[in-house]
Amino acid sequence: MSYIEIRQLKKSFHNHLVLDGLDLDIEEGEVVVLLGPSGSGKTTFLRCLNILERPDSGTIKLDQTQIDGMRLTKMKRMTYQKQTAMVFQHYALFQNKNALENITTPLRARGASKEQAFATANRLLEEVGLAHRAQFYPHALSGGQQQRIGIARALALEPKLMLFDEPTSALDPELVQQVLVVLKKIAQQKQTMVIVTHEMRFAYEVADRIVFMEHGKIVEQGSPKQFFHSPQQERTKAFVAKFRTQLNLTKLEDAV
Repeated sequence: MSYIEIRQLKKSFHNHLVLDGLDLDIEEGEVVVLLGPSGSGKTTFLRCLNILERPDSGTIKLDQTQIDGMRLTKMKRMTYQKQTAMVFQHYALFQNKNALENITTPLRARGASKEQAFATANRLLEEVGLAHRAQFYPHALSGGQQQRIGIARALALEPKLMLFDEPTSALDPELVQQVLVVLKKIAQQKQTMVIVTHEMRFAYEVADRIVFMEHGKIVEQGSPKQFFHSPQQERTKAFVAKFRTQLNLTKLEDAV
């Protein structure tokens, strides 16, 4: 039995089918990277995994908690969401709170004492390299720094599942590496993660498994080596060939 089991997940918007009966198993500690063209359903899938979008049908089982899209109660949603954390493209920080408070606020809301919350927040700011920015407000921080605070806030909740929706897409190129270094460190700690990204080299280096999506379906999945060097489906071959040219993926294996 897998740590996370997704069965026949469907989601439509205005009669447009976005997720078309997805099935996926994820093991504890596994890093799954979702790739695919824009509009393939990756972000919707991620939002369904956090129940920010309610699935029209299908089930999601995380450890011992199971969500049924057709029979989702408020209590079940709250129980499930406490086990997940999501990092968004555009940081989603509290603009009226400094870096430290952005992390302590959700911890206090979950019942942590002031001392516990501040100890956790300070430790995580140190881990993401921002202890010296604890008193800074979001407007005084770079995009990369804000995203790292968002990651620290998600980690503070000690989730069973972390979800990342293109965490570097809103960053200037020189700031991308700051965030990727933090994500690689989290992956090494065997945190269960699902990541949507367009960073092909990062996907190759950090993923345990690549899942390629199009038209709301999983077209192909496999290890990074298999996906990038020996794709099986014609659509996957075309996708990889495009990025092989753009990002020199032919040299990836030698670089890892």
